[in-house]
Amino acid sequence: MMPLLIKDRDLLKPTHIRDAAELPMGHAIRSLFANACVEEYILALRSSGKKVFKFQTELKEIHSFSSDLLESVGRSIIRVRNDGYYGTEFWDPLAKELFKA
Repeated sequence: MMPLLIKDRDLLKPTHIRDAAELPMGHAIRSLFANACVEEYILALRSSGKKVFKFQTELKEIHSFSSDLLESVGRSIIRVRNDGYYGTEFWDPLAKELFKA
């Protein structure tokens, strides 16, 4: 499943997030889905409200998803690199590469 999500994160749907929330804390699928959302979530935050995070409803309603995403974002921020004029690069924990935001 991970290679599919790396190629096309649009495959991840709200029902997947909701189903994964039923799994125990620390389950690999929960981590995988949270990692898949890091880039989009950070880009939505950086857009100053111009872009809405695809899973905003799930973020508000499903505390386990919020917790998993916050943990993944935290790991991403630790690897932040600011290159001055060109903006900030964050670590994408799913693709294991930097992305600009």
